[in-house]
Amino acid sequence: MPQVNIKRLTPDAELPFRGSDGAAAWDITALDVKLNVVQTPGAARQPRAWWITTGLAVEIPPNYCMKIYPRSGLAADNFLRLANNVAIIDSDYRGEIRLRMIADEGGQFIEPKAGMVIAQAMIEKVEDVTWIEVDTLSETNRGDGGFGSTTPVQTDPAPTEDSTVTTPADSQEPAPVDDAAPAEEPAATKTTSTATVTKKTTSK
Repeated sequence: MPQVNIKRLTPDAELPFRGSDGAAAWDITALDVKLNVVQTPGAARQPRAWWITTGLAVEIPPNYCMKIYPRSGLAADNFLRLANNVAIIDSDYRGEIRLRMIADEGGQFIEPKAGMVIAQAMIEKVEDVTWIEVDTLSETNRGDGGFGSTTPVQTDPAPTEDSTVTTPADSQEPAPVDDAAPAEEPAATKTTSTATVTKKTTSK
């Protein structure tokens, strides 16, 4: 189990804690909150945004990092999330953990305040890799298929015919007779016509 050194930059800072015994992440508490909306030329609406300070600095062990995620409840109900979705604290960073939060359109209105549990952090293993430049890569069934290539897009099913509509074939009444219909052909002609249709069907 890795040990993480953590430093309070102010006595009021809250150390990370787990909300339950089985919680995978450690809750992060806001120390101070400042409204910070960047004016973007031509934007129809400026999103609500804040800078969150925690008053904490950490010393992540080598080959590990800290990843900070939005809280599930704040993101799902209030559309309040991290501006960069996931904040990554590298093992050689020694500054204060600061977060930028954004409230997307919709959801219940909520404004982050000091003392609010604002995010959740996990310590994750970082695997060292060696990049090898090659001329060709191994082939797969998927190949270069990108977005949506592995799962087909769900579409609305084709409308089904209304089974309550009664056609002359299943009606109790005889089908109407078309006065313009040609007279019944002689039996020999009908037999020849049937044989012709059968032959065409067989040739297929």
